[in-house]
Amino acid sequence: MNWMRKIFSFFLSQMAYKYAFGHVKKKAILIYLKMLQATRRSIIIALLAFFTLQLMVFGFLGMVITGVWLLPLADVNAKLYILLGFFGVLFLVPLIGLSIFLSERFWFRLSGAEQMLKDS
Repeated sequence: MNWMRKIFSFFLSQMAYKYAFGHVKKKAILIYLKMLQATRRSIIIALLAFFTLQLMVFGFLGMVITGVWLLPLADVNAKLYILLGFFGVLFLVPLIGLSIFLSERFWFRLSGAEQMLKDS
């Protein structure tokens, strides 16, 4: 009789396991789909923001070029040197900012790892 109880208990636990696994699987799929939907929406918003900012930058650059070109200077070379300086600064400022922001030293200090090494 003891062996029948073990077999019955085994089949009952297997049925409960399959039910619980199916229930957890359904919940996990729902969570995955919601996460996928949120990721898709955030990518769409990020792309829209990126393209909007790109249009703003192109508009700004067009205004600067037109403004410099309309300056009452007779010399075209002077206008071109003004534009060269402006675009050089426009290139170098983000380059320097990105090189600092992406450096290992910056993140080493920002993460607090430097303080942890000093404390230990």
